[in-house]
Amino acid sequence: MKSTASVILATMLLALAAQAANAGNVVGLSQVAIPANADVLLTVPFTNSSVGTFSVTSTGGGGLVTISSTIVADAFDGGGYYVRFISGGANGLWSTISTNGAGSVTLADPAVVAYAKSGDTFRIYAHQTLGSIFPNGLLGVSFNMDSHILIFSNDRTAMQQNRSASAVADYYNIPGGYQGWYADGVDNTTPLCPETQFVLRNSSSQTLTVYMTGQVPDYNVSLIVAPGGDLNIGTGYPVPVLASAAGLGGTGRSLLLYDNTGSGYNKSASIVADYYDTPDYTGWYCDGWDFGQKLAAPQSFTLRLDNNSPTVKVTIPKPYPSN
Repeated sequence: MKSTASVILATMLLALAAQAANAGNVVGLSQVAIPANADVLLTVPFTNSSVGTFSVTSTGGGGLVTISSTIVADAFDGGGYYVRFISGGANGLWSTISTNGAGSVTLADPAVVAYAKSGDTFRIYAHQTLGSIFPNGLLGVSFNMDSHILIFSNDRTAMQQNRSASAVADYYNIPGGYQGWYADGVDNTTPLCPETQFVLRNSSSQTLTVYMTGQVPDYNVSLIVAPGGDLNIGTGYPVPVLASAAGLGGTGRSLLLYDNTGSGYNKSASIVADYYDTPDYTGWYCDGWDFGQKLAAPQSFTLRLDNNSPTVKVTIPKPYPSN
Protein backbone atom coordinates (compact mmCIF):
# COMPACT_ATOMS: atom_id res chain seq x y z
CA MET A 1 0.00 0.00 0.00
CA LYS A 2 2.71 2.47 0.98
CA SER A 3 4.69 1.91 -2.24
CA THR A 4 1.58 2.39 -4.37
CA ALA A 5 0.59 5.49 -2.43
CA SER A 6 4.07 6.94 -2.87
CA VAL A 7 3.81 6.55 -6.65
CA ILE A 8 0.40 8.23 -6.58
CA LEU A 9 1.86 11.04 -4.46
CA ALA A 10 4.71 11.66 -6.90
CA THR A 11 2.28 11.72 -9.83
CA MET A 12 -0.01 14.16 -8.04
CA LEU A 13 2.84 16.51 -7.14
CA LEU A 14 4.21 16.53 -10.68
CA ALA A 15 0.76 17.31 -12.08
CA LEU A 16 0.18 20.14 -9.61
CA ALA A 17 3.62 21.61 -10.26
CA ALA A 18 3.06 21.55 -14.02
CA GLN A 19 -0.34 23.16 -13.65
CA ALA A 20 1.01 25.97 -11.46
CA ALA A 21 4.03 26.54 -13.71
CA ASN A 22 1.81 26.78 -16.77
CA ALA A 23 -0.30 29.35 -14.97
CA GLY A 24 2.79 31.44 -14.21
CA ASN A 25 2.44 30.98 -10.44
CA VAL A 26 4.87 29.74 -7.80
CA VAL A 27 4.10 26.25 -6.56
CA GLY A 28 5.23 25.04 -3.15
CA LEU A 29 5.48 21.77 -1.25
CA SER A 30 5.34 21.31 2.51
CA GLN A 31 6.32 18.07 4.24
CA VAL A 32 5.53 17.40 7.91
CA ALA A 33 6.38 14.26 9.88
CA ILE A 34 3.58 12.94 12.11
CA PRO A 35 4.99 10.91 15.03
CA ALA A 36 3.28 7.75 16.21
CA ASN A 37 0.61 8.23 18.87
CA ALA A 38 0.63 12.00 18.49
CA ASP A 39 -1.35 15.09 17.61
CA VAL A 40 0.23 17.49 15.14
CA LEU A 41 -1.29 20.99 14.89
CA LEU A 42 -1.36 22.29 11.31
CA THR A 43 -2.76 24.86 8.91
CA VAL A 44 -2.88 24.93 5.11
CA PRO A 45 -0.13 27.22 3.73
CA PHE A 46 -1.05 27.05 0.02
CA THR A 47 -4.00 28.06 -2.14
CA ASN A 48 -5.72 26.59 -5.14
CA SER A 49 -5.56 28.53 -8.39
CA SER A 50 -7.51 31.77 -8.26
CA VAL A 51 -10.83 31.85 -10.09
CA GLY A 52 -10.25 35.52 -10.88
CA THR A 53 -9.68 39.03 -9.52
CA PHE A 54 -12.62 41.37 -8.95
CA SER A 55 -13.14 45.02 -8.03
CA VAL A 56 -15.61 46.26 -5.41
CA THR A 57 -18.19 48.84 -6.49
CA SER A 58 -20.14 48.99 -3.22
CA THR A 59 -20.87 47.15 0.00
CA GLY A 60 -24.09 46.59 1.91
CA GLY A 61 -25.59 44.90 4.92
CA GLY A 62 -25.48 41.19 5.56
CA GLY A 63 -22.09 40.77 3.93
CA LEU A 64 -23.11 41.99 0.46
CA VAL A 65 -20.34 43.09 -1.92
CA THR A 66 -21.22 44.27 -5.42
CA ILE A 67 -18.57 44.03 -8.12
CA SER A 68 -17.79 45.75 -11.41
CA SER A 69 -17.84 42.58 -13.52
CA THR A 70 -20.37 39.86 -14.30
CA ILE A 71 -20.10 36.35 -12.88
CA VAL A 72 -22.38 33.34 -13.14
CA ALA A 73 -25.12 33.54 -10.52
CA ASP A 74 -24.91 30.83 -7.84
CA ALA A 75 -21.54 29.62 -9.17
CA PHE A 76 -19.88 30.03 -5.77
CA ASP A 77 -22.78 29.05 -3.47
CA GLY A 78 -22.51 26.33 -0.88
CA GLY A 79 -19.46 27.37 1.14
CA GLY A 80 -16.84 25.87 -1.14
CA TYR A 81 -15.29 29.21 -2.19
CA TYR A 82 -13.86 32.22 -0.42
CA VAL A 83 -12.62 35.69 -1.23
CA ARG A 84 -9.21 37.08 -0.29
CA PHE A 85 -8.86 40.85 -0.43
CA ILE A 86 -5.59 41.92 -2.01
CA SER A 87 -5.91 45.72 -1.77
CA GLY A 88 -7.67 48.42 0.21
CA GLY A 89 -8.80 48.53 3.81
CA ALA A 90 -9.65 44.82 3.88
CA ASN A 91 -6.32 43.84 2.34
CA GLY A 92 -5.31 40.36 3.49
CA LEU A 93 -8.67 39.36 5.00
CA TRP A 94 -10.66 36.36 3.76
CA SER A 95 -14.24 35.17 4.07
CA THR A 96 -16.20 32.23 2.74
CA ILE A 97 -18.82 33.12 0.13
CA SER A 98 -22.36 32.26 1.22
CA THR A 99 -24.09 33.08 -2.08
CA ASN A 100 -23.45 35.06 -5.24
CA GLY A 101 -25.48 36.86 -7.86
CA ALA A 102 -24.49 37.90 -11.36
CA GLY A 103 -22.83 41.04 -10.03
CA SER A 104 -22.31 40.40 -6.34
CA VAL A 105 -21.05 38.07 -3.65
CA THR A 106 -22.42 37.73 -0.13
CA LEU A 107 -19.76 36.94 2.45
CA ALA A 108 -20.32 34.74 5.49
CA ASP A 109 -18.25 37.13 7.64
CA PRO A 110 -19.84 40.61 7.54
CA ALA A 111 -17.00 41.98 9.70
CA VAL A 112 -14.68 41.60 6.70
CA VAL A 113 -17.03 43.65 4.52
CA ALA A 114 -16.88 46.50 7.04
CA TYR A 115 -13.24 47.08 6.05
CA ALA A 116 -13.91 47.11 2.29
CA LYS A 117 -14.83 50.02 0.06
CA SER A 118 -15.29 50.88 -3.61
CA GLY A 119 -12.17 50.21 -5.66
CA ASP A 120 -10.78 47.49 -3.40
CA THR A 121 -9.88 44.24 -5.13
CA PHE A 122 -10.20 40.61 -4.13
CA ARG A 123 -9.67 37.16 -5.60
CA ILE A 124 -11.96 34.15 -5.43
CA TYR A 125 -10.44 30.79 -4.54
CA ALA A 126 -11.85 27.31 -4.04
CA HIS A 127 -11.26 26.18 -0.46
CA GLN A 128 -8.73 23.48 0.23
CA THR A 129 -10.67 20.53 1.63
CA LEU A 130 -10.24 17.34 3.61
CA GLY A 131 -10.25 15.45 0.33
CA SER A 132 -7.71 17.70 -1.41
CA ILE A 133 -5.21 17.69 1.47
CA PHE A 134 -5.81 14.05 2.44
CA PRO A 135 -6.90 12.27 -0.77
CA ASN A 136 -7.62 8.56 -0.90
CA GLY A 137 -4.34 7.93 -2.71
CA LEU A 138 -2.31 8.95 0.35
CA LEU A 139 -3.79 6.29 2.61
CA GLY A 140 -0.78 4.64 4.24
CA VAL A 141 1.44 7.69 3.72
CA SER A 142 -0.21 10.78 5.21
CA PHE A 143 -2.86 8.96 7.21
CA ASN A 144 -4.05 5.45 8.00
CA MET A 145 -7.15 3.79 9.36
CA ASP A 146 -6.17 4.86 12.87
CA SER A 147 -5.99 8.56 11.93
CA HIS A 148 -8.45 11.26 12.91
CA ILE A 149 -8.70 14.88 11.80
CA LEU A 150 -9.90 17.46 14.32
CA ILE A 151 -11.36 20.53 12.63
CA PHE A 152 -11.41 23.86 14.46
CA SER A 153 -13.16 27.15 13.82
CA ASN A 154 -12.35 30.68 14.98
CA ASP A 155 -15.75 32.14 15.81
CA ARG A 156 -15.04 35.68 16.97
CA THR A 157 -18.62 36.09 18.16
CA ALA A 158 -18.13 33.33 20.75
CA MET A 159 -14.56 33.71 21.92
CA GLN A 160 -13.28 31.29 24.56
CA GLN A 161 -10.04 29.79 25.79
CA ASN A 162 -9.01 26.20 25.05
CA ARG A 163 -11.47 25.70 22.23
CA SER A 164 -12.61 22.18 21.45
CA ALA A 165 -12.70 20.87 17.91
CA SER A 166 -15.91 21.64 16.05
CA ALA A 167 -15.75 18.21 14.36
CA VAL A 168 -13.65 15.04 14.44
CA ALA A 169 -13.51 13.16 11.13
CA ASP A 170 -12.51 9.52 10.69
CA TYR A 171 -11.43 7.79 7.49
CA TYR A 172 -13.68 5.08 6.06
CA ASN A 173 -12.68 2.53 3.43
CA ILE A 174 -15.72 0.35 2.88
CA PRO A 175 -15.31 -2.24 0.09
CA GLY A 176 -17.77 -1.35 -2.61
CA GLY A 177 -18.96 1.60 -0.56
CA TYR A 178 -17.83 4.93 0.84
CA GLN A 179 -14.15 5.82 0.79
CA GLY A 180 -13.11 9.03 2.46
CA TRP A 181 -13.45 11.25 5.52
CA TYR A 182 -16.67 11.38 7.43
CA ALA A 183 -18.28 12.84 10.56
CA ASP A 184 -21.68 14.37 11.24
CA GLY A 185 -21.89 17.18 8.68
CA VAL A 186 -18.35 16.46 7.41
CA ASP A 187 -17.07 14.71 4.30
CA ASN A 188 -14.27 14.99 1.73
CA THR A 189 -15.60 18.37 0.54
CA THR A 190 -15.42 20.02 3.98
CA PRO A 191 -13.10 23.06 3.84
CA LEU A 192 -9.85 23.34 5.77
CA CYS A 193 -10.06 27.10 6.01
CA PRO A 194 -7.15 29.52 5.52
CA GLU A 195 -5.04 30.32 8.60
CA THR A 196 -7.28 28.04 10.69
CA GLN A 197 -6.01 25.14 12.78
CA PHE A 198 -6.72 21.49 12.13
CA VAL A 199 -5.13 18.58 13.98
CA LEU A 200 -4.02 15.28 12.50
CA ARG A 201 -4.19 12.63 15.23
CA ASN A 202 -2.06 9.60 14.50
CA SER A 203 -3.34 6.88 16.83
CA SER A 204 -1.09 4.20 15.36
CA SER A 205 2.52 3.09 15.86
CA GLN A 206 3.36 4.16 12.28
CA THR A 207 5.15 7.43 11.55
CA LEU A 208 3.25 9.33 8.85
CA THR A 209 4.17 12.22 6.56
CA VAL A 210 1.75 14.93 5.48
CA TYR A 211 2.42 16.53 2.11
CA MET A 212 0.68 19.76 1.18
CA THR A 213 1.14 21.51 -2.11
CA GLY A 214 -0.36 24.40 -4.04
CA GLN A 215 0.27 28.00 -4.94
CA VAL A 216 2.41 30.10 -2.64
CA PRO A 217 0.53 33.14 -1.28
CA ASP A 218 1.70 36.38 -2.92
CA TYR A 219 -0.31 38.67 -0.60
CA ASN A 220 -0.08 39.84 3.00
CA VAL A 221 -2.23 37.80 5.38
CA SER A 222 -4.57 39.70 7.71
CA LEU A 223 -7.06 38.66 10.34
CA ILE A 224 -9.52 40.27 12.72
CA VAL A 225 -8.81 39.64 16.41
CA ALA A 226 -11.42 39.88 19.16
CA PRO A 227 -11.27 39.94 22.97
CA GLY A 228 -11.76 37.24 25.53
CA GLY A 229 -10.41 34.00 24.10
CA ASP A 230 -8.23 32.03 21.72
CA LEU A 231 -7.71 32.14 17.97
CA ASN A 232 -6.08 28.92 16.76
CA ILE A 233 -4.28 30.05 13.65
CA GLY A 234 -1.25 29.80 11.40
CA THR A 235 0.60 32.52 9.59
CA GLY A 236 -0.80 31.50 6.19
CA TYR A 237 2.69 31.20 4.70
CA PRO A 238 4.76 28.10 3.86
CA VAL A 239 7.93 29.46 5.52
CA PRO A 240 8.68 30.43 9.14
CA VAL A 241 7.92 33.97 10.31
CA LEU A 242 9.77 35.73 13.10
CA ALA A 243 7.40 36.14 16.03
CA SER A 244 8.71 39.67 16.54
CA ALA A 245 7.84 40.55 12.92
CA ALA A 246 4.44 38.83 12.71
CA GLY A 247 2.39 41.88 13.68
CA LEU A 248 0.44 39.99 16.34
CA GLY A 249 1.69 41.85 19.40
CA GLY A 250 -0.46 43.94 21.66
CA THR A 251 -1.15 44.55 25.32
CA GLY A 252 -3.12 41.68 26.84
CA ARG A 253 -2.10 39.16 24.18
CA SER A 254 -0.25 35.86 24.57
CA LEU A 255 1.30 33.41 22.12
CA LEU A 256 1.03 29.68 22.82
CA LEU A 257 3.42 27.58 20.74
CA TYR A 258 3.36 23.79 20.52
CA ASP A 259 5.91 21.03 19.94
CA ASN A 260 4.87 18.97 16.94
CA THR A 261 7.86 16.63 17.10
CA GLY A 262 6.89 14.59 20.17
CA SER A 263 4.21 12.05 20.94
CA GLY A 264 1.06 12.78 22.91
CA TYR A 265 -2.54 13.91 22.42
CA ASN A 266 -4.14 17.23 23.41
CA LYS A 267 -0.71 18.74 23.93
CA SER A 268 -0.13 21.64 26.26
CA ALA A 269 1.80 24.61 24.94
CA SER A 270 5.57 24.25 25.13
CA ILE A 271 6.01 28.05 25.12
CA VAL A 272 3.63 30.69 26.49
CA ALA A 273 4.86 34.21 25.76
CA ASP A 274 3.13 37.40 26.87
CA TYR A 275 3.35 40.73 25.09
CA TYR A 276 4.82 43.66 27.04
CA ASP A 277 4.65 47.33 26.14
CA THR A 278 6.52 49.23 28.84
CA PRO A 279 9.15 51.98 28.90
CA ASP A 280 11.76 49.29 29.48
CA TYR A 281 10.66 46.62 26.98
CA THR A 282 8.28 46.14 24.07
CA GLY A 283 7.72 42.70 22.61
CA TRP A 284 7.04 39.05 23.38
CA TYR A 285 8.68 37.51 26.43
CA CYS A 286 8.66 34.49 28.72
CA ASP A 287 11.36 32.73 30.74
CA GLY A 288 13.90 31.33 28.28
CA TRP A 289 12.33 33.19 25.35
CA ASP A 290 14.42 33.02 22.21
CA PHE A 291 14.38 36.49 20.68
CA GLY A 292 14.82 34.85 17.30
CA GLN A 293 11.74 32.70 17.95
CA LYS A 294 9.91 31.79 14.75
CA LEU A 295 6.35 30.78 14.05
CA ALA A 296 6.94 27.53 12.18
CA ALA A 297 5.16 26.61 8.98
CA PRO A 298 2.74 25.00 8.40
CA GLN A 299 2.19 24.57 12.13
CA SER A 300 -0.54 26.35 14.04
CA PHE A 301 -0.33 28.29 17.26
CA THR A 302 -2.73 30.05 19.60
CA LEU A 303 -3.15 33.80 19.86
CA ARG A 304 -4.82 34.43 23.23
CA LEU A 305 -6.56 37.76 23.81
CA ASP A 306 -7.75 39.08 27.17
CA ASN A 307 -11.09 40.74 27.82
CA ASN A 308 -9.63 44.20 27.27
CA SER A 309 -8.16 43.48 23.85
CA PRO A 310 -9.82 45.53 21.09
CA THR A 311 -11.45 44.05 18.02
CA VAL A 312 -9.02 45.12 15.31
CA LYS A 313 -7.48 43.98 12.07
CA VAL A 314 -3.87 42.79 12.27
CA THR A 315 -1.54 41.94 9.38
CA ILE A 316 1.20 39.32 9.19
CA PRO A 317 3.60 40.74 6.58
CA LYS A 318 4.63 38.40 3.78
CA PRO A 319 8.09 37.04 4.74
CA TYR A 320 9.40 36.78 1.18
CA PRO A 321 9.40 39.04 -1.89
CA SER A 322 6.83 38.78 -4.66
CA ASN A 323 7.87 37.88 -8.19
